Amino acid sequence: MLYKKLFKLTMFLFVAGVLLSCNETDKPDAAPVLTIAAESLTQAFGQETGIKFVTVTSNQEFTATPNQTWVTADVLNTESSNLKITVEANTGAARSAEITVSAQGVADIKITVNQAAYEEEIVDNDILSINAEDENLEIALAGTTKFILVTASKAFTATSNKSWVEIIIVENNPEYNLTIAVGKNLGTERTALITLSAEGLPDVVITVNQARTDASEIAFEMTDWVFDTNGTWMHNTGAGNNHSVRKIFDEDGE
Repeated sequence: MLYKKLFKLTMFLFVAGVLLSCNETDKPDAAPVLTIAAESLTQAFGQETGIKFVTVTSNQEFTATPNQTWVTADVLNTESSNLKITVEANTGAARSAEITVSAQGVADIKITVNQAAYEEEIVDNDILSINAEDENLEIALAGTTKFILVTASKAFTATSNKSWVEIIIVENNPEYNLTIAVGKNLGTERTALITLSAEGLPDVVITVNQARTDASEIAFEMTDWVFDTNGTWMHNTGAGNNHSVRKIFDEDGE
């Protein structure tokens, strides 16, 4: 009796094991997966050599193949950031490439790689300047000569809007390269503007102010002098005299 029970139990376990084994064998494989986030499907690089990482989600091995030699794609054995994209420096026009990511049993995914055009870096070291204290020159009525150091990376010119200022550009002198000469002022206070110019650079303006002449320096005997009809000239009406003097000097001292 006991023997029969043991036999039945053994047969039951055997059949159950066979059935369980069949179920596991007949169970279908999981569907293949290959995905990349939408924001990673386009990669932008500057003109320099660059590296970026993309996460590819897959339940099987995958490959990544670029269609241009200036791009390389390396599959890494990591859970995330498992695709390394490297681009060489660009020495020409803007360019694009595609990387095809493939796995068995699933559609390919393409990653677009864009690289900016080469642009030569231009370092602008050009300069045209003077010391701040030379931007405004105060000249006494007796006149003087000022010596100015102009810092310039290229040839420059100097022009004045008044003829009573004389300008000379001096070469091969480390202490100054511009002289500004102003003669004696025989009239009212006057102002001139000197413009320094160099190609492609902002102008630099020097303001020259000169004091007016002291009235005592132009005093004269007023006997027998009268104004003309417009009040600009005085004439000597004395016997044997034929002289005229302007009542008011203009800013050029004439």
